[in-house]
Amino acid sequence: MDTGASFDTDDMIEKLIMSMEEQHAEAEKGLTLLLKEVDPERLLVSMVALLLTRPVDDSMGDANGTHSALIEILVYYALPMTLASALSKPITPVETNNCQKFLEDILSSRTWIGMGNGGKKLFGSPDELIKMQSEVVRGNAYPEQTAGKIAQIQGKFDNWFRSKIGLTPSRAIDILFSIVKHGEEVVNSTIVELREEVKQQVINWNPETKELIVEREGQVLSVEVANLNDAKIFVFLSKYCQLIADRLPVKLSSLPLSPAITSVEEDALKDLIGISGAKYGKIRNQNDIRKFPVYELEGGQVILSDLSNATDFLWEAFDGVAKSDQRFYNKRYQHHKSKWVEDTAVRYLKRIFPYASVYQTLDYPDLSKFDGATAELDIAVVWKPFLVIVEVKAKQFRLESQSGDVAKLRSDLKANIEDAHKQALRAIEYIGNSEKAVFSERNTDRVLTVNNGDVYKIFPVSLSLHQLGFISTQLDMTKEYGLFKDGDFPFSVCISDFDLLTRTCISPAVLLHYMEKRILLLNESGEYHGDELDLFAAYLDSRLHRTNFIQSGEKFNSIAFTGYSAQFDQLMLHDRGEDVELPDIKLNVPSEIEDLLKELKERDDKGSRMISFALLDLDNALLRAIAETISALKEQNIPSGIIRRGTFASDDIAVSILASSRSSTADLHEKTRERVLIEKYRRKLNKSMALGIVCQRGGQVLEVAQYAEFEWAEDTDMEQAIEEEAPCVPAPNVKLPGVNQPCICGSGKKFKKCCKRKIEDSRLKMSSR
Repeated sequence: MDTGASFDTDDMIEKLIMSMEEQHAEAEKGLTLLLKEVDPERLLVSMVALLLTRPVDDSMGDANGTHSALIEILVYYALPMTLASALSKPITPVETNNCQKFLEDILSSRTWIGMGNGGKKLFGSPDELIKMQSEVVRGNAYPEQTAGKIAQIQGKFDNWFRSKIGLTPSRAIDILFSIVKHGEEVVNSTIVELREEVKQQVINWNPETKELIVEREGQVLSVEVANLNDAKIFVFLSKYCQLIADRLPVKLSSLPLSPAITSVEEDALKDLIGISGAKYGKIRNQNDIRKFPVYELEGGQVILSDLSNATDFLWEAFDGVAKSDQRFYNKRYQHHKSKWVEDTAVRYLKRIFPYASVYQTLDYPDLSKFDGATAELDIAVVWKPFLVIVEVKAKQFRLESQSGDVAKLRSDLKANIEDAHKQALRAIEYIGNSEKAVFSERNTDRVLTVNNGDVYKIFPVSLSLHQLGFISTQLDMTKEYGLFKDGDFPFSVCISDFDLLTRTCISPAVLLHYMEKRILLLNESGEYHGDELDLFAAYLDSRLHRTNFIQSGEKFNSIAFTGYSAQFDQLMLHDRGEDVELPDIKLNVPSEIEDLLKELKERDDKGSRMISFALLDLDNALLRAIAETISALKEQNIPSGIIRRGTFASDDIAVSILASSRSSTADLHEKTRERVLIEKYRRKLNKSMALGIVCQRGGQVLEVAQYAEFEWAEDTDMEQAIEEEAPCVPAPNVKLPGVNQPCICGSGKKFKKCCKRKIEDSRLKMSSR
């Protein structure tokens, strides 16, 4: 997690932009000169191998997320260059290092150039922020997820696409993954081969002059290298670039697919997402390079850029083909796409919630119309006293929107999020205006009846087919476009991210609490930045409770949650069959709290669900105190007829823990019911929970759980009950507070003026037994 402040002076912005413009011009000049000195195609292949392919002993690859963008910049400058002569400079680490430096300088400078916004605050609008993000981020999802969408949505119409362009979506996916497999095999075998070769090779390095002499591609090179180990690396990488430039490019017809790839399929794939020097006229600007992730070399061979980006734009390309036939697109294709997203969302929800609690495609009265008109709700989830309302949209999130086109960005956000939210609000309004709201599941005989007074919280969810960048987690910024003007936001998520959220070890309470915290962040002071997976992983770590990650009194303008989603990378690597451990992605709470939440989930009643939700809202310090109390009490050997208890409180809720022996469970039930009300009243709070545990039981320890929530008001009966109640008598070995310290009962009075005498009398009676 990073914290930082925004630039706030025009002078700083102007100087930064000027510096970036100078950096861009210098890097562009250096890269152009380098491309004239080497074979541009061989340099491109070498850089793809170095930046985009992952050796067998590198588990994560591109840690900074910029490599795909760097390759696209190189393609933009390299494709139109005339091939160098046979006397061109061989490619060594000198050339590749210089190339990467030029590319990084171009990327970082173009990210900032033009972002000053005419003197306004730097990155002051969503389009500027999303444009900056799009400079680096590639892939709306993991490639397997996008490939799955292509196969299951577009693949349904394989025959239609074959008749149109001679290539099916299913076949295109097979080809892309075959290119990747070829690349991995080439890279790994070349690395293994060269490791053995370099071990046996005599390195011509002079320790006195630091000079390394190597012969590469018919030329003798002399370079200065600091030590023998660096000299070996230099020799290794020089040979690697030479071999990989010959081995990595592949003719599509040679890929080991059955049946073999035909010339029609090859031409169709290249036409959809391929680019070459001859087709460079397709490119209007550097952003356009993203649309063409298959790079065709002069000999007809190809190399592939980032697979996530490739699958994204393969989807886009087939979607464009479908749009060429509006009748097909509107009548068959779009309907199936929307239905697939809805069906998939239902399947994911059933990973978390009981099957019977999830409803799909519901009809209900449309109060805005007359004559018995009905409206449709896509999905509802009932987990009393909570209700989830899900509206699904399968619209596109266009490249132009991601590149800063304000009009298209607003249109796409409205079509994917706001329109869905308006439909959810229509259903919520119907519930609010009805004593008994009735929803009929269209394809079954099930009826969902919602009694107005039984619903504690309703969670509106806008679920999209495509990831909408960081914007879906920062909807408050869209007010600038006239969206969500009233500050009423949904939980907005794409189907691929929702897949990963629901694959983790979480309960319904955890998922719902995360939804609430994510929505609340949008109206808090300070800015919170992070994509869905980073924010969710940060929630599992801290529950997004400010005191869990911000020290008391610390001020901040913005917080960026970064690096948290690495565990999802590990999950996907495990799914791919990589030799990595399956991550245990779960809530980070003390083990006693984890066990308590599991027991509450098994109880499956309204009060237990409310308690689970309330526990998740407590900060780490309070949870640790509760956990330590439970741990201490459950191991005690409490005499029959004795109830031990302790109470904690935050600004919002009182939490009481009571414990007894097995023989006193009836009394424990009664005292727990009393305690939840007494502590709520004593502390003048609106919420209270009480947990009764049985000691020395082993395994499950929770015997009874009580929850109360209503507005506090003076009550003479409660005053009398507190005055007459038996004191909280700690165990004999527990030290009592000093006479002038706060009383242990939580009344706020001094110990000597509250429970001191009662406790002493009670201990005296117990000792005389």
